[in-house]
Order: sequence, then C-alpha cells, then structure tokens
Amino acid sequence: MADLEALQRGWRIERLSLVGYSWGGLLALLYATQHPSRVRALVLVAPAAGWGDYHRRFKQEFARRSASEVVARMRAELETSGLRESDPEAFRQRRFALNVAGYFRHPHDAAGSTPFVVQAQAQAATWASLKGYGPELRRDVEALHVPVIVLHGRHDPIPLGWAEELAAALPDARLVVLENSGHVPYVEEGERTFEVIRRFLKEHADS
Repeated sequence: MADLEALQRGWRIERLSLVGYSWGGLLALLYATQHPSRVRALVLVAPAAGWGDYHRRFKQEFARRSASEVVARMRAELETSGLRESDPEAFRQRRFALNVAGYFRHPHDAAGSTPFVVQAQAQAATWASLKGYGPELRRDVEALHVPVIVLHGRHDPIPLGWAEELAAALPDARLVVLENSGHVPYVEEGERTFEVIRRFLKEHADS
C-alpha cells in the first residue's frame, strides 16, 4: 500500500480508480479504507477474504478440487506423456497449470496459465500480518463511502458468501455474480467481465 501511495504521489494523480484482482482486490480495499479521499472508484474482482472463516474454507475447497479425479487423471497423463524429456519448458508450464486448476470452474481451462512462483514463507507472513485485523477492517469498510463493484465467479473456491457479505457491508457497492466463472473470470468469462468493469468505470469517471 505504501508503494501504491508513492506511485500516486509521483504521478500526481489526485484520485485513483483502482482495479484489484484476488489478493490485489484485498489490497485495493485496504488502500481505499486508509485513503478514501484519494480513491474515485473501486473494482474488486474475486477479492481475497478479509475476515471471517472464508479464507480457511477457500483453502479446504481448493485442496479438494486439486485432489479431484479429473486433476489426478490429468497429472497421470502428463507424467507418462514423455513431455518432461522432449520439451521441459512445456512440461513445466503444464505442471503449473495443474497446480492452479482448482481455481477454475473447469480444470482444463487452466491449460494456458502463465507460470509464476509464490514464496510460501512470504505468503504465510502476509496472512499472519492480517491476523486479528478482520473486525477493524469490517468497521473501516462500513465507513467507506466510495463507489464499489464486486465481481465474483459462481464457481470460485472462495465462498460466494464472502463477496455477498463484503458488498452488503460497503455503503455504495454492487455485486455482480459471474455464472460461468471460477476464480479467474478474466479468462473464463472475459468478455462479460471487462464489459462490466468498463461500464462501471465510465459511470464514475467524473465522480
């Protein structure tokens, strides 16, 4: 958030329209609660959960999906494909796709995912830094008078209840449920996702 504030000052942007996805959605929300006068509008796409037991439930659901028969079969097919030897880079990409398949409504839709690395130690430390902050965050959210749109996939491993509770807590928010998406709506339902975002940002361009 300090980096975002530094960029805003450096670019001399008086008020931002922030779009945050997943963990970035929670970061955007945190920034807006701390600097509401600097935020024009907020778009939260599949935001990570900031309070309650939703994060725990997400981890359980993601683990369940990752261990499903479909994903297990896809892993077995990859291991016996010979791709590890013939094209190590392609093998790495497909193995990564299987590691994130649980985020998607249909595991096969993860096939084109670009590999990235999540440092487990940094991830654990980040979540630990928010421990116990949920009640305070909720109070801050209830006092945030900024236009917000929350987009959440019906099949997201993060429970829909989190998005519903968040949208209800925000004074000026609207929830859009994307019926054919998991946690990656910009891939799974890209046209609909970007249509909603563009329309919302246009509505609040001069607010």
